[in-house]
Order: sequence, then C-alpha cells, then structure tokens
Amino acid sequence: MIKAAAIQVQKDKEVKKNFKRIEKLIERAISKNSDIICLPEYFSMDSNFLKTLDENKEDTLSFLKDISQKYGIIILGNVLEEIEERYYNIAYIYEKGSLIGKQVKIHPTRGERALGITPGREINAFESSIGRIGVLVCADVLYPEMCRILGLMNIDIVLNPVVSFYRDTDPTKDARRALYISRAYDNSYYIIKAGGIGKSITGLKIVGRSLIVAPWGILKYSTDENKEEVVTADLDIDLLKEIRKENYSLTDRVPEAYKLLIKQTDIIK
Repeated sequence: MIKAAAIQVQKDKEVKKNFKRIEKLIERAISKNSDIICLPEYFSMDSNFLKTLDENKEDTLSFLKDISQKYGIIILGNVLEEIEERYYNIAYIYEKGSLIGKQVKIHPTRGERALGITPGREINAFESSIGRIGVLVCADVLYPEMCRILGLMNIDIVLNPVVSFYRDTDPTKDARRALYISRAYDNSYYIIKAGGIGKSITGLKIVGRSLIVAPWGILKYSTDENKEEVVTADLDIDLLKEIRKENYSLTDRVPEAYKLLIKQTDIIK
C-alpha cells in the first residue's frame, strides 16, 4: 500500500517564503507516512519569472532534490526552462535525492503559448521504487489520447500538477471530478492532482481543486478549493494491477480505426 499526497498551497509573492510554507505542508504529509507528493504547477514562480528564470530553476530543483532526500520520498514540481531560445514547462521528479525523470508539458494553454512556451513532443514513463510513474502537466489531462498512451505504458500513478482558474460562470465545474474518474477508469491508473491557490503568474485568481483518484472513483479531494490543504490517500498497487488485467480496452483495441487521431484535420461535421 502506497500513501500519496497532493499539496494545495497558497502562492507567496516571495519564492523563498513559499518554499518554507510548502515544506511545512510537506511535513504534514510526511506525518501521514506519504511516499509520493505532487506539488501544483508553477508553485515556485511569480509574475517576474521571465527575469529570474535561471535562478528560479536552480532554486526550485535544489528544493525538490533536498526535500526528496531529507524525507526519503518521491516528489514532483515544475519549472520553466529555456532551451535553444525556446521556453518549456517541465515537470521534474526526484526520489530520495536522485532525479528519476522529467516531462515537458505537451499542451501549453493558449495563455502559455502567448508567453512563448513551446509544446513538448514526447510522453514518458518513469521507473520508481513504488511503481511506474507518468506525468500529465495541467492541460495534458484534457486530451484523452495523451491519457490513453500512459495507460498503454502500464503506468501505475499519474502525477498532474495544475493551475485551475476561477471563473464566475463555470458550467462545467461539477463535471471535472467525473473527467478524472473517467481517465483513471479507462486507463487503469491512479491520478494525483495538485492545484495552487491565490494568484497565477499572470495575476488571475486560481483555486486548488486537488484530488486523488482511482479507477473505481475519487479517494480524496480538497475540502475547500480556496484554502491550503494536504490531500492524502492510500494507493493499493496490487489491486490496481488486478483491475488492469480486466481492462480489455487496453488490449483489444483496433488501431487501424484511429487514423483520424494522427491527422491534422478539421472536425468532421
């Protein structure tokens, strides 16, 4: 049995202060024997991020590495990184002080693209001491094809760091939990979603909506999307593997019928 935690944290205007408040929340997760922790997307970045990009990356990765080593856990957090004059949103995973993988966000939002953030081109699987890990960075979870690929990779746990924007009018708000159940059910893996609260890097209001989901439903979700919280749940990996054996949608597919998915084409009317 694995204990998972999603950290729902208030962003501070000063990044180093944010590290201190996050560690306090991590200590709460550790007190519940958490083995794997997901932090929200952009958890360590402020509105000045483009001017302090390299420093922020160095500080953030040092924090993640040190925390993973100090508490003997797996932890994920993301940074913005400049590679060959292009910006990428990259999630890093550390286990006990060692980097075990990094995943570039495949589907930056329109707002991110306006900031110059470039899409990634490859989804990866990462081996860890507690199972096979995949990452869907924020909006990547909205693309069922992306989620299915991780299912075909026999992923056990998907980490989903997010930014969830608050909207006064939000007709689909109550459907989002169902989306996560569907992704987990279709692909036979757990999903750990962690969202921040307060303001985004562009100054817009964000809400947490953190949760942990299994193929059979929601295990735990935040009690208040506007407050800091540590969301934890037990993940039964043996039970998951048994359920995966019964999921014939992973094994009995007919790929020849899916050609439209790999073509750049207009939606058929």
